Amino acid sequence: SPVVLTIRRPGSPELFDVTVNREAIEIPAVVYEPQADGKVARITVSIFGDNTTRELDAALKRAKEEGVTGIVLDLRGNGGGWVTSAQEMIGRFIPEGAGPALYQDLDLQDDDDLISEPIVGGGETAYEIPLVVLIDGGTASAAEIVAGAVRDYERGTLVGEPSFGKGLVQRVHDFDDGSSARITFARWLTPNKSPIPDDGLAPDISVATDPSAASDSQLERAVEVVLGTPATANAAD
Repeated sequence: SPVVLTIRRPGSPELFDVTVNREAIEIPAVVYEPQADGKVARITVSIFGDNTTRELDAALKRAKEEGVTGIVLDLRGNGGGWVTSAQEMIGRFIPEGAGPALYQDLDLQDDDDLISEPIVGGGETAYEIPLVVLIDGGTASAAEIVAGAVRDYERGTLVGEPSFGKGLVQRVHDFDDGSSARITFARWLTPNKSPIPDDGLAPDISVATDPSAASDSQLERAVEVVLGTPATANAAD
């Protein structure tokens, strides 16, 4: 739809109008990028939303069609989203019969009141392709659920920095005066019944980020790991 902007520039007292069109901007939840001359598929997932599973299926289909040797699932900066989407992502890499995707602990104190949440299968699967999951301090909630399941089932390797550490389940209650309260009523546990630590999931291979570097050392190390090639000097185990 059109909208008229009235603009005045510095140094000029005159106003002028510009008509621009507003449009919905769709940002994909999943981005596919070939690495290592096409031998590795880097699949970046930014959020666990309504379209994530469908877009992930398309990425996995492309990876298999291109015959990749490995997959780097990049969950850095992924703040989470729908838990059902996380269960579906786990089901793309781990068979449903392997066990639960996660547990929900309603008691918050011990493991006596756990609810098992299943792995959700369907769509494209990549059970045998070597897998590395990239995590960092922005990897939270549903993204940590996926990373925890991948490690517990020994399906892949976690590379990068410790995740955010949000294993709590919360409900937001809105009030008439505009205020709200976020109430924690449960916590998530990984398939091994381990809570997500407050200081996050520790990676199997620690690689510090260097904002001044021209290259992505964490991604480079992930590609090396998934291909089984030697580590470079800029990565620290």
